[in-house]
Amino acid sequence: MVEVNGEDIDAQRQWQQQLAALGAEPDMPDWEPAAYENWQLAERRLLNPGSAGGPAFLVSLRPATGPMPSWQAGDIAEVLPGANDPARIAAYLSACGLGRDVEVEGKSLADHLSRALIPDHPVESAGELVAALRPLPHREYSIASVPGDGSLDLLVRQVERTDGTLGLGSGWLTHFASPGGAVSLRLRANEGFHAPAGGRRLILIGNGTGLAGLRGHLRQSRAEGRGGHWLLFGERSRAHDALLPGEVDGWLADGTLTASTAHGRAMRTAGAMCSTCWPKPRRTCGTGWKTAPRSSSAAAFRAWPRRLTTPCAVRWATNGWKRWPKPGSIAAISIEAVIS
Repeated sequence: MVEVNGEDIDAQRQWQQQLAALGAEPDMPDWEPAAYENWQLAERRLLNPGSAGGPAFLVSLRPATGPMPSWQAGDIAEVLPGANDPARIAAYLSACGLGRDVEVEGKSLADHLSRALIPDHPVESAGELVAALRPLPHREYSIASVPGDGSLDLLVRQVERTDGTLGLGSGWLTHFASPGGAVSLRLRANEGFHAPAGGRRLILIGNGTGLAGLRGHLRQSRAEGRGGHWLLFGERSRAHDALLPGEVDGWLADGTLTASTAHGRAMRTAGAMCSTCWPKPRRTCGTGWKTAPRSSSAAAFRAWPRRLTTPCAVRWATNGWKRWPKPGSIAAISIEAVIS
């Protein structure tokens, strides 16, 4: 539920994002343009070389000026892409029969299109094209770090469209933004994915770049001296898609995690095994875990262990845990569901 009090711009933007998750046009411009801060791209590192899946990157950002701002584990970074894929701009102008250097209102068509949504149909004239342009929408990412790390980290999967061009947000962050260059970003609190009060242990479930928000929670927990959490992480291949195996090993060594597991697509029976353990949910993802409402944010299911009828799903997933923990001893099961 999104609560709106008067002209609450943040609430309006969350409402718009949730409508998009339910099927509304995802590239609709923001109802109310937000004020973005200037950040710099400090580092971009490929995490899964040799993977059969799309490239996944660790993207680290720092404020262009001033101190590091505050946020909590679970909060969201809203990124305004700085440009479209030049190949997509060229293909669209070619389909319209228009030259990239044709000027309208003192700017070339290529410049107009670089920071605007590219229409989904050809136009007949340069003037008609410029009149039809709408601003680029923002993209949301779970923050994978805490302020004490000295950078705001994102885990971003590079999305490739069917025509070979790169996705709007992922293409900007993983390819087109220059190292040391500017990135427009704003922070948004996401209270629904903050850690529960009381410092109790968490079960953290995610796959792929969905590790981002879970990493934020584990880093925050470690900084606060809390541990004993569980991490269930899935990807295609252990050899190429573990993403940050050294960090997971470190959390296991220092007690931040007491158990962790990863599985690949080779385990084809996972869904069948889990579906025999869970009460029938309204909707499940591919491996049988109950999912949140369709959203790009994550959700915490408090006291969910009480709903399990048998521990066999957890015993399978963790290679030998004997029983589910005592009801109430673990505060939440967190599932990270990310739309790239």
